[in-house]
Amino acid sequence: MQRGRYQRDRCDLDELRAYGPLSSADMGDLGAEPRPNTSRARRITSVAAALVVAATAMLALAWHDVLPGGWRLRGYVRPHWKHEAAERAAHRAARLAGFACEPVQRGSVVFIGSSTIERFPLEAAFPGVRCVDRGIGNETLPELLERVPSSLPPEPKAVVVYAGSVDVRWLARPPEEVAAHAESLLDLLAQHVPLAPIVWIGVLPDRTQESGAAARVAALNESLAELVGRRGGTFVATHRPPLVDDQGRLDRHHSEDDLHLSERGYDVLAAWLRAALAPLAGGG
Repeated sequence: MQRGRYQRDRCDLDELRAYGPLSSADMGDLGAEPRPNTSRARRITSVAAALVVAATAMLALAWHDVLPGGWRLRGYVRPHWKHEAAERAAHRAARLAGFACEPVQRGSVVFIGSSTIERFPLEAAFPGVRCVDRGIGNETLPELLERVPSSLPPEPKAVVVYAGSVDVRWLARPPEEVAAHAESLLDLLAQHVPLAPIVWIGVLPDRTQESGAAARVAALNESLAELVGRRGGTFVATHRPPLVDDQGRLDRHHSEDDLHLSERGYDVLAAWLRAALAPLAGGG
């Protein structure tokens, strides 16, 4: 009986093959052993490998900003705040190393503070006046306090300060806390350069002028004006035209981004500072 069934199945198999190739399911239904479909498996493997290669290439291009999405992709590998902190620390270290080996003459006007000072085109802004740039971008007042003694040149004619912007705007520190650090800086300057007059530049607004930050900046400038005046220094207010528009924001025609002055903006600030430094500039 088994042999008779085998002969019938074989007959059916031969008859079906006459109509074309049989699938694995057909072979199973007829009791025949299915043959492995190796060509299909190879095709699937090839397609999968090609997709992996394509995805890897796209990720590499995005990582290097050839394709969009690189910033977010890098953030998955290393959080952006860690990357920015490392870049900031490296920049600060490089600036401090440069200060240490830069020859400076006595009687120079030294500018200290954050990026507004670092970017200041001092030579063009103050022709005939020996100026020294001791600015470090993204620097807070406590960081400035930490490095001021080593950053001051010998016997400066005057010290120009721009500080507190990072503290109240980026770190959202209370104005009274930032003003207390400002007073500590004035104490430190009085200790190390007691004969040098102090000129303090008011914190600039920004283009966005978010309400909370704007209120902190205004409160800090008010405290700085009172503090610097009481300590015998000169406060240069910056919250006024043409650096500020009619909405109280940093004027677009005098700035190159949301926070920083353009060359035209620095021309205005330099004119205000020259007026404050006029009694000192004559000696060169």
